Amino acid sequence: MPGTAPSAESVRLATDPEPAQGRTGAVASGAFELLAPDGERIWNEGLPDDIPVVEGRRLLVLDEPMHPRSWNAIGSSRCSRGRQS
Repeated sequence: MPGTAPSAESVRLATDPEPAQGRTGAVASGAFELLAPDGERIWNEGLPDDIPVVEGRRLLVLDEPMHPRSWNAIGSSRCSRGRQS
């Protein structure tokens, strides 16, 4: 997939089962615009429940970002684990 890969620290924070304690120095960047299958935007600041369920699975449509954005990578939430299929 074209683009810039996330830093190793951002990946660690997103996949480590233990959330980070407080702020980190790692910065994450939005590589995609997150959309529901009907085209409605899903905000990065949202919750996993914001992602619609289609045929028993949560489904996101990834699109090119409208503008660059970044945020402090603070670690994962136990309820936001994902996988690619």
